[in-house]
Amino acid sequence: LNSKQNSVFDANGNVAESIAEHSDGSRTYIAYSYEFDSKGNWIKRVEAVKETNDSKTVYIPAYVHYRTIKYY
Repeated sequence: LNSKQNSVFDANGNVAESIAEHSDGSRTYIAYSYEFDSKGNWIKRVEAVKETNDSKTVYIPAYVHYRTIKYY
């Protein structure tokens, strides 16, 4: 086992943040932000990784996921 991941979900069931605990004791913190369509489904999700340098914490966008939903 290389890592263990715990996630926090928002009221709509979307992942809001996650923490990956690695076998070496380090942790990776990820925050998620979303854009939604008119029906409330996410069409863009950004994963941002938490980084701390010189006592300053920033979230660096790492991945952007897009999805297209066709309604009939």
